[in-house]
Amino acid sequence: MPQTNVRDLVQHASRHGYLVSSFTVNGADEIQAVVTAAEANRAPAIIAVENPSGSFVDPETRIAVAASIIARATVPVAIEVVSGTGSDQRRVAWPAHASNVALEGLTADDRAAVACDVEAWASADGCCGSMAADRFGVAFDDEGKKCLQIGLVRNTIERIRYHFDGPLVVNGDLAWRDGTLPALPRLGVAKINFDRRLRRSMARANRSIAQKAGDDFRCAMDHVAAALIAEVTECLRNTGATGRAADVIACAARVYKHPQHRTARQLAPAKEAVESLSLA
Repeated sequence: MPQTNVRDLVQHASRHGYLVSSFTVNGADEIQAVVTAAEANRAPAIIAVENPSGSFVDPETRIAVAASIIARATVPVAIEVVSGTGSDQRRVAWPAHASNVALEGLTADDRAAVACDVEAWASADGCCGSMAADRFGVAFDDEGKKCLQIGLVRNTIERIRYHFDGPLVVNGDLAWRDGTLPALPRLGVAKINFDRRLRRSMARANRSIAQKAGDDFRCAMDHVAAALIAEVTECLRNTGATGRAADVIACAARVYKHPQHRTARQLAPAKEAVESLSLA
């Protein structure tokens, strides 16, 4: 399995007209559910590790767990680290198989060897002309109270496109109308982030099985795992990512066989963002 990073998955999705999904996880059960569903649907996926303050499990541990599970995956899965919330969110791609990269930042040698990219977010009416990022996320509605129509999305994206000519990202937790997601790649959107879907699915599954399972913890966990896998499967199918894994692997193999190193000028925006991102 070739080394996989977020940039490869986003570029492949952009070129082939689908959305690559990123799932925010908080534990090993969610990570395993994402990988299991991705393998069953032969789809690429991204695991997002949050860096919240006051968390019971530090991001280093979650990344280590994710890396160990991904190492056995048969489909392309990448890791990214999330800092900030809402329109102030920023994501730094994390190479799944790079064990020599420290969480507090990248050394000079690491920057030259590891393909790291940055995803910046701002409100839908914000200007992104001065942002140094590989991708730009458009926060239409963080609360998910609107049912977004393709006309509203198109007008907003066209305004963003005037300032930023690169892959765009949207929030998958919103109330998207049926048929809207498949139309997004034609507007330049290549990635969709599901930040709350898994934890909501886990909460619903816990409530539904609580009385049935009684004191049988294993039974309850199996029920939750099945619900998580079903949730990820639905997301992957709605975004058109199913069956794309083989082509992603083939493209990645060609890239790593004939690597094209990025220049210092191309790496500068990612370096600047990584240095400004605190993961302590």
